[in-house]
Amino acid sequence: MIFVSPVTDPWWNLAAEQHFLIKEPLQEPLLMLWQSVPSVIIGRYQNPWIECDIGALERENVLLARRPSGGGAVYHDLGNLNYCVISPRASYRKDYTLSFILSVLSTSGIAAHASGKSDMTADGRKFSGNAFRYTASRVLHHGTLLVSADLDQLRRCLTPDRVMESMKGVRSRASTVVNLAELAPDISCKKLSDDLSLAFPRWFGGSAEVHPLTPEHIDVQDQQNELEGWAWIFGKTPEFTRSFRLSRSSDLCEAAVTVSKGIISSVACEDAARCRSISEELVGRRYDEQTMEMYFTGL
Repeated sequence: MIFVSPVTDPWWNLAAEQHFLIKEPLQEPLLMLWQSVPSVIIGRYQNPWIECDIGALERENVLLARRPSGGGAVYHDLGNLNYCVISPRASYRKDYTLSFILSVLSTSGIAAHASGKSDMTADGRKFSGNAFRYTASRVLHHGTLLVSADLDQLRRCLTPDRVMESMKGVRSRASTVVNLAELAPDISCKKLSDDLSLAFPRWFGGSAEVHPLTPEHIDVQDQQNELEGWAWIFGKTPEFTRSFRLSRSSDLCEAAVTVSKGIISSVACEDAARCRSISEELVGRRYDEQTMEMYFTGL
């Protein structure tokens, strides 16, 4: 089965992927292709305050989403094509799915390779990150394909070198990236979508018919509402502690703010009296960088 989504809402498309993985009674492997408006998508076990420049996202109207699969943070815009392959768990092989993508790219003259645990590279630079989710009977394998994305905006929005004193979860690895259109000027998201759709039945079997995918075809409103909510995007953040400087009239002292599930759980610093006062104001509140700037320096 092959589905191409004209919807450019990242939360809707991620919800549609989950619908097909969990709720749809699939009888054959499935390919879903989609694009989105400018967005940063972090992995399930990541910290958005580390992976992203939240302020840059807000200034540039870039959306933030957390996907239900693992892996690192990626950037989407209309110059990026996202693919999702859902296969029976018994027959799934990561290298086979990656080879499917690499083979299609080779028809456009792009010599690409699998790299590391879940990336694809060409000319020594990354153009695709992949992530996975397993159920008892199926595997969702999805990835990005940078075709003609705004790489300057990507760099402004992603900040995987930000320092945390203590944290759990998964950190992204900084990579040099490339658009496929730099390597094959005739390629486009539309051409790549068509090429993948044409090749998919030869690799995975099933029907060659391409189906449109919109809210009129499937109802994923409940899943979308969950993925859009603060509780999922920020509240699923693994616990972390971040150090700040507490400004005083004559000197500075260190402060450590611990955050659990997106909520400030403790504030510790050398100045016990001021720390007690700040703790009373902050503990139990949602963590955000604007609030931190009101109380601390050295962000």
